[in-house]
Amino acid sequence: MIFLGKSETSNSENKVTCLRISSETYFPGNKKTSFRVTLKIEKQAALFASCLRPSWLYPLVPCFMKIICVANQKGGIGKSTLITVLAGALSADYGYRVLVVDADSQQTLAGVRLTNDQPSVDLEREAGTLAEPAFPYALESVGMGQVYDRLDEVSDDYDVVFIDVPGRSDDTAMIDVLSGANVVLVPVGASDAERLATISFMQLLQEISRLSREQGLDFQFFGVHSHRTNLKEEKDMDEFTDALGLPRLQASLRQLGCYKRLSTRYSYLNPAYRRAVGADASVEAEVRALCDELIARAQLTSELIS
Repeated sequence: MIFLGKSETSNSENKVTCLRISSETYFPGNKKTSFRVTLKIEKQAALFASCLRPSWLYPLVPCFMKIICVANQKGGIGKSTLITVLAGALSADYGYRVLVVDADSQQTLAGVRLTNDQPSVDLEREAGTLAEPAFPYALESVGMGQVYDRLDEVSDDYDVVFIDVPGRSDDTAMIDVLSGANVVLVPVGASDAERLATISFMQLLQEISRLSREQGLDFQFFGVHSHRTNLKEEKDMDEFTDALGLPRLQASLRQLGCYKRLSTRYSYLNPAYRRAVGADASVEAEVRALCDELIARAQLTSELIS
């Protein structure tokens, strides 16, 4: 059941329409677990009518920067892999200015950069062999409640932002972050636990999408296989999500050893790096297919590239 409350404020420069939506949702499964979600969408009338997108979500992040959240209720389902693969390729090979925000308390991505990558950067810098920039994209650790404050500060500096979001859909801070995104990517799996978590989470995103469309706001979400093994259960999962009308990307990443050797320094489209991690030419093809489909469906047009 959805309850809408509406208030309006205005001044000489802008008019903000606020919608506060409280929803009561039930997870599928043997036990009904209900949670209450408070979702706030604020529609800001554009002060700059010439912007690529005429309105945006609160906080007021300018419309020319695309915000992509990667989230799922189930841990260990490939969020970090997906972000690393996409951010590396889009920055190093496609020319986008990319920022990765690690808002997950586990800090996997921040840990990869600090532990795996920074030592080699320091050694190369000391030896005078470091090619600048040391990293193809920026990576910052930001608390969930401060994500959009930070994006406000750097909105002119990046074309695409990936946000690693922790897996709690009953967390109002996470709901705020998701509702402020242009795109949410949901890594999907085929086990019973992964299926239940993914479907219920995507149904929540479906409701956010519906409410956003009603307000003329830019919001999309897609399921994506980030460790496909070609099991029958994965085909069943695809058919199940299709039957529910939940969108998914056709491109996917296979469950390969090379994707377990994460680095925030290199792109999987770099032949030398692929050789170093034992990846063959098929990895280049699937990474490029994933990037191309995301660019097309998320409308990461050439206008975004400086």
